[in-house]
Amino acid sequence: MACKTNRSAGEPVVLRPQVPVRHAEFSPDGRWVVSAAAGGIVRVWDWMGGDRAVALRGHRLGVFSAAFSPDDQHRIVSAGNDGTVRVWNCAVCGPIEEVLALADERVTRELTCDERATFLNAPPCP
Repeated sequence: MACKTNRSAGEPVVLRPQVPVRHAEFSPDGRWVVSAAAGGIVRVWDWMGGDRAVALRGHRLGVFSAAFSPDDQHRIVSAGNDGTVRVWNCAVCGPIEEVLALADERVTRELTCDERATFLNAPPCP
């Protein structure tokens, strides 16, 4: 998955989930993009903040639609070719303060240098 931006040249942000995307749309606040893809995974992208996406797995076949709830950006609904509609609670889709508090509650050890670079987009350790 990659995210590319070159706003000074007027180029678009490009998100690459590596499988065909069938649907994508913004969250109500414009911070997130949810995508539905042929691989059966719903992805939630922080399109301004980096190249990582949260993967919501559960559909057995491709997903053809996904959307944020218009009144609650923590909920996402998706419809798949497996005949299911799923409602997801996206804990990382809230304000950054809530996301960091959630991470503090769930982290049980310090992250390694590689994990910091992968998950926090932090610079490499010395």
